[in-house]
Amino acid sequence: IKVVEELFSAARAEFKHLEYYYFHNCLYEGVWRDNARRWNAQTPTWEVLNTYGPDYKCIFVGDASMSPYEIAYPGG
Repeated sequence: IKVVEELFSAARAEFKHLEYYYFHNCLYEGVWRDNARRWNAQTPTWEVLNTYGPDYKCIFVGDASMSPYEIAYPGG
């Protein structure tokens, strides 16, 4: 997490608007603004993806330490 935070902190000036969220292993139905990832503070992934118009981009960065079933099977 620290390396990715440093990367985007350094690149922040290159973005007009930057928001970041955390997810565990694989992107599922919800993401969090805080790495503590409390279930009651979860934001629906659909909401994040549909908040901004088509001129915005979404970048997902994972650590690739998830199990193969989390990628290969519906619902993880």
